[in-house]
Amino acid sequence: MLRIYVISKVSNAGMWRELRGKGWPIISTWLNDGDEASIDFSEAWPRYLQEAASATHVMVYAQEGDRLKGGLAELGAAVSAGAKALVVDYMPPEFRTIQKHPNVHLVGDIGEALNVINRDARLVGRSGERDPDNHVPRLSLSALTSFSNG
Repeated sequence: MLRIYVISKVSNAGMWRELRGKGWPIISTWLNDGDEASIDFSEAWPRYLQEAASATHVMVYAQEGDRLKGGLAELGAAVSAGAKALVVDYMPPEFRTIQKHPNVHLVGDIGEALNVINRDARLVGRSGERDPDNHVPRLSLSALTSFSNG
């Protein structure tokens, strides 16, 4: 089954929740955790890493100057478990060496990342077998381009 984990600044949580509301299977519970001051990180970090490791795809979204404090740990958990990672447009400096991992790919914008995920989900499931249970919403290209960086 298709499972997408997202890595970005908390300030982008609304964008990810909007995509989840449109039917994309985004599993990142940090989107609903609130601000850092209210989070019990001794409970949250094991959950975040387990979610990332269970994902079929990870989307990393950052803009120049952003520091994704836990993003490298989440990305490492995901790619070590076999997820495809899609880094959207900007590669944060702390991610520069992991971009050499064969499962890490740079894409132009969020719409392109969603198209890659859509294509992958329609071809094969995570196990390498056809997976009829993959849930990929049917979005028009205009819906996808509303999430581009441009």
